[in-house]
Amino acid sequence: MNIRIIGSMRFYDDMMGVRKELEREGHTVYTPIKFHGDSQENRKKAIDRFRDELELSDVVLVVNKDTNGVRSYIGIDVAIEIGMAVARRKRIFMYQEPVGPVADYYQAINYETIYGELRRIT
Repeated sequence: MNIRIIGSMRFYDDMMGVRKELEREGHTVYTPIKFHGDSQENRKKAIDRFRDELELSDVVLVVNKDTNGVRSYIGIDVAIEIGMAVARRKRIFMYQEPVGPVADYYQAINYETIYGELRRIT
């Protein structure tokens, strides 16, 4: 299965660990890359790359973990990527259950929560 991982860059190391586990199971996995600097050019490159990899992917895995006292963090960039995946009718898996004021919105997209158990991605 082709899987595109998305998540806040504060979870970059976690996403790389998830990638290794999924690749060991035989999946093809696409992940974000770190750009040096926060320029508009880098943002455009990241969006273009994401769009291309999304087309190649069967599913999207959102790595939404706890950080700095925020449970199940999903930032604006990830929310945009989730919207792009929904528009392309991709199946979406959440690493953790979304919480807080946006939880109701995410329920409308019909995601599946894996509770950190990667074997649930099928």
